[in-house]
Amino acid sequence: MDAAGVGLVSATAAVVGAALGAAGAITAAVTLARSEARESRRQARREAYLAFLDAAEDATQDLGRVTRALSVGRSNYPAIQERVNGVSRALRRHVSVVLIEGPEEAAVAAQRFSTAVHAWQAVLGEHQHMEDAEWAWAADVAATAATEALAEFRGTARAALHGPDKAF
Repeated sequence: MDAAGVGLVSATAAVVGAALGAAGAITAAVTLARSEARESRRQARREAYLAFLDAAEDATQDLGRVTRALSVGRSNYPAIQERVNGVSRALRRHVSVVLIEGPEEAAVAAQRFSTAVHAWQAVLGEHQHMEDAEWAWAADVAATAATEALAEFRGTARAALHGPDKAF
């Protein structure tokens, strides 16, 4: 092969090598961007789930205190209703964030807990209109349903954070 042929082969090899290097760099950049996006999504979900869990814990503690106070006859119903309404508003806000951040399983579990809390609140509101034994049973059932729904949310949130992310 003459000098011109060797030069052409060398130039072609250099161009091919540069193209392969550029493709590798682009692939690495895309992979890094996807990884960072997944981590950002995971962090946003983690923060949403933690805020929801804080609000849920506050709700169950407050509703538990109200339930105990009503069961022993210590009640200032308007003050109790105001406290319960505040808990409900805070919880709704955090449920909304979980609905946005997802995934669907976590959103459904958060909504189940919220529904259970609203049912518990409804039982509290019926305190004055029910027999004591019937009310105590209904309050216990409502509290148990909320506790179980919260445990379900915890498991779902854990799976969403540590399982495969289907969004990417």
